Amino acid sequence: MLGKGHSYGVSAIYTLPAAGNWANSLSVGVDFKDFDEEMRFGRSSDQIPLKYAPMTFGYNGYRYSEKAQLGLGLNLIVGTRRFFGYGSDAEEFQYKRDEASASFSVLKGDLNFTYTFANDWQSASKAAFQLASGPLVSNEQYSAGGATSVRGYLAAERTGDEGYLFSQELRTPSLAKFLGSYVQEWRFYAFAEGAHLSLHDPLPEQEDEYSLASVGLGTRASLSKWLSGSLDWGYPLKDGPNTQKYDPRLHFSVQATF
Repeated sequence: MLGKGHSYGVSAIYTLPAAGNWANSLSVGVDFKDFDEEMRFGRSSDQIPLKYAPMTFGYNGYRYSEKAQLGLGLNLIVGTRRFFGYGSDAEEFQYKRDEASASFSVLKGDLNFTYTFANDWQSASKAAFQLASGPLVSNEQYSAGGATSVRGYLAAERTGDEGYLFSQELRTPSLAKFLGSYVQEWRFYAFAEGAHLSLHDPLPEQEDEYSLASVGLGTRASLSKWLSGSLDWGYPLKDGPNTQKYDPRLHFSVQATF
């Protein structure tokens, strides 16, 4: 499957009054998505254009204290057959994915919790999930694998209509205090993480459930106020479509903010 596309959206965010250490916000938005994919079978190919405009209703919350930070989010994504005339026909959704519909709903959630203890050691936990009303086109599926998901695998190595993910890190105390003012944060860590995904109404040749899992080591640093980076060594514990178990992989990233 090869393709290109674009999307653009608008959203409104309302910040709720603070309640103690809690900060909360509500949001509503719509994304206009236009994809033009090409499916190839040997020497033959077929175009699969798809346009739709799902609406998203969201909640985000953040709680902080001297030693702990908690963040959570919930998003309900609702797709309709037409949004003021914008959207592909039902047959095009069916052609893109068997039994897929333009009228769909997806519930996504995520939670992050960081706790500082015993002379600046940190425990960082992350969980996320997705529930779907039925078979989804690939653009709306839940993905796992890669530097921001299950490390040790390729990005989005597994996808499914529904899924959940868990990640746990144990971080060393920051080394920044030994290195001068140009280093804001530098920690090493060990991690373990995994994901489980499933499909609605799979085809006979498809697996309906699969999972990824890995352990590893890494380091993350913030230099000055605008440059940060990370290096992760991930050791996969399960076979993936493109990754063999026990075959480690390095992930490297650099971010600059201007």
